Amino acid sequence: MTGQPCVPTRTARGFTLVEVLVALIVLAFGMMALAGFQTTLSANSDLAKQRTEATRLAQEKLEELRSFEQVASATGKFAYTDLSTGNDTPATTSNTAYARSWVFSGSAADAWRSTTVSVAWTDRGGEAHTVRLESVIARTETADVGALSLPTVHGGILRRPQRRDLGVPVPALSIGGGRSTAAFGAQWMVFADNTGEVTALCATQPTFGQTDFSGCTPLTGYLLAGFINDGAIDSVASFAWTPDDSTTLTATQHVVGTPSCVVEPARDPNNVAGPTLPDFLFYTCLIQPSDHDSDSATPRVWTGRLSIRPLPSGSQKVCRFDGNGTDGAGVYNLVPRSLDNQNYLVLGSGSCPSGTTQHQP
Repeated sequence: MTGQPCVPTRTARGFTLVEVLVALIVLAFGMMALAGFQTTLSANSDLAKQRTEATRLAQEKLEELRSFEQVASATGKFAYTDLSTGNDTPATTSNTAYARSWVFSGSAADAWRSTTVSVAWTDRGGEAHTVRLESVIARTETADVGALSLPTVHGGILRRPQRRDLGVPVPALSIGGGRSTAAFGAQWMVFADNTGEVTALCATQPTFGQTDFSGCTPLTGYLLAGFINDGAIDSVASFAWTPDDSTTLTATQHVVGTPSCVVEPARDPNNVAGPTLPDFLFYTCLIQPSDHDSDSATPRVWTGRLSIRPLPSGSQKVCRFDGNGTDGAGVYNLVPRSLDNQNYLVLGSGSCPSGTTQHQP
């Protein structure tokens, strides 16, 4: 018996409509989450930018309030007494509108007033935000603040670590009561720490806590000091010319009495007990300036030319370092304070090097 061959049946393959719908729903939820994330990210970015700008606006106003010119009110001046509560609408380059306000505590008579600067705005979602900065503004004259922060070198405000005027030598010893003392040859100078002036010259060293200086010679004096080098820094025996205590000032004006000078081996000012410095000498001249203009309100001054002796001979010469406060002839004119670092170089021969000027032939 013959029959037809068997043909295998094929199984149907593919996606049903339900599966497609489920996939679309999952994809839709994912896209919605991604869209929400992008929206939140954009909003947070905007808020961060707005907060930064609001902080800048608050800082600007706070600095503006600090920038008063004086304490008392005056026409055309922004004064401390003019500080008061207020508000404004600061101009910006963004499309966000800010409202700025500031509030002060106390009154203009107070030594200081606390202030709060607020900057408010509404984000694009309609939510309100505020940045606040708080500070204290002191009732201080701006001229005084400037003098404290940028002191003049010779104004008596700038001090060394010992809290003394620059006119007081570094090695000077404090004896209390706003005074210091330093040796001057066989005598001892007494300095006023606040001005740097020499106020007395004593035969014996003043002691700490001493208040009676009746045994000393009272005076008002300035110092002229500096180093002398022979030009051969590592050879002690190379001095062809050695100054002595006759180093003095000539052509003096507005000077009381005769200035006296002391020349001695140089030492490191920060280590006066240490060894001497090879080839260096240190000179100190004590000068008593006069009241040249009969006005006690102006500082005393002196004029003169430092002559280092004995005079150089032959090819020897004395070179003065430039920038030491003298004119082309080496003359100090109407000097109202002590001067240090007035340094000189002594040569056995040759010309004065660059950076120096021949002072004595």
